[in-house]
Amino acid sequence: MSDRKLAVEYHKELNPKIWGGKDGKTLKPQIREKCLEIVKEFEKFCATPLNVKEVVLIGSNANYNWTPTSDLDIHILCNISALSNCKELTKEFFDVKNKKFKEQYGITIYGLEIEVTVQDIKMGFESDGVYSLTKGKWLHEPKYSPPKYDEDEAKDISDTWKKKIVSAIKKPSSTHKSLEKLKNDLKKLRQSGLNRKGEFDEKNIAFKDLRKTGVVEKLKTVRDKKLKDELSIK
Repeated sequence: MSDRKLAVEYHKELNPKIWGGKDGKTLKPQIREKCLEIVKEFEKFCATPLNVKEVVLIGSNANYNWTPTSDLDIHILCNISALSNCKELTKEFFDVKNKKFKEQYGITIYGLEIEVTVQDIKMGFESDGVYSLTKGKWLHEPKYSPPKYDEDEAKDISDTWKKKIVSAIKKPSSTHKSLEKLKNDLKKLRQSGLNRKGEFDEKNIAFKDLRKTGVVEKLKTVRDKKLKDELSIK
């Protein structure tokens, strides 16, 4: 087994860049204000009234497993079904808008990139920490509980999938369809881990390791190039 480190960090305090106060769990007011400003601009960027119900901060930066490069995950809660009869189409629309918003403006807060997600208010969260930017308080305060996981198992899963992805990328007969299926299979692997044990399941840790090393992004890049080539006439 290699000595490389997995993409897992766990700290005794929340990220001090954004949290303060005597207990270290109070969001700095200027950050809350700026996040809400970003949401307003994102809604304008979408050119679609979202009828926002609540805005929350979740993910690593609302928990103890943050890293120096963790995004600020801002989730806009609204009634997705009221926006469109096709929830999947609506989700894809907002995913594209988020990507374009990031590319066009590149907004950061103390060096942390912003990730804006429009989420149906009926959905739950896969994060232990949920902070309401709207109300200015914790909806679910994270508890310090260092995770227990099988590092060797996570490395094995990561190594297996890395070989599978690299092989598919290099294979001349690979198509956009086959690479898209591989990406979706990887997504299912991660989700099965989240459903099984949550954020620190070995499958999710393996996925984060693959993402950190650039393998996931490489898969997406080659997949998109395959489609371009398949639809083009030279």
